[in-house]
Amino acid sequence: MRSLALIIVLAVAACADSTTVLETTTPLKGGIKPGSTVALHFDAPSQEPAEDAPLEQREAYVLARHLEKSLANFLIYEGHFENVVANGEPADYELRVDVLDVHLELYGPNLTSVHGDVAKYDITLEDRTNREVISAFRVDAKAAKQGHFKASLAGNSGPVLQPRELIDISVERILEGLDS
Repeated sequence: MRSLALIIVLAVAACADSTTVLETTTPLKGGIKPGSTVALHFDAPSQEPAEDAPLEQREAYVLARHLEKSLANFLIYEGHFENVVANGEPADYELRVDVLDVHLELYGPNLTSVHGDVAKYDITLEDRTNREVISAFRVDAKAAKQGHFKASLAGNSGPVLQPRELIDISVERILEGLDS
């Protein structure tokens, strides 16, 4: 019985470390027109930085690429938009994601997470027909980590960046911001 109580306490503590703050600066005006297309614009490195590039650049790149894929899928799945296209392509709206700050923990053999992953974004949804800002908000996300090694898809045995939980939390809060 004591073991079960300890497991529950540890699970609650791990979940309590995952926090997100959503700060709305411009509430959603008039809603999103049904059947609309949105262009995703990420203000983050678009080319993979060199291995000797500053860690901040590599973290921002990794987070932006994973977030872009997940967000595009969920914008359609959750019914916010009918289609998601790349920035620069014709669309009814533009969703700009400015990656302001990122810190990802490295995971690998004998590495332990201390702080977890954190990110801060400014989100702006603009109607492209009249260039009006429909919604603007900031997301501060923190994802607690369990401190265990996750192998990369390439089979790399060295330290890797694994922002999956932070991506999930970030997508959830961005969609929440679009609903408010």
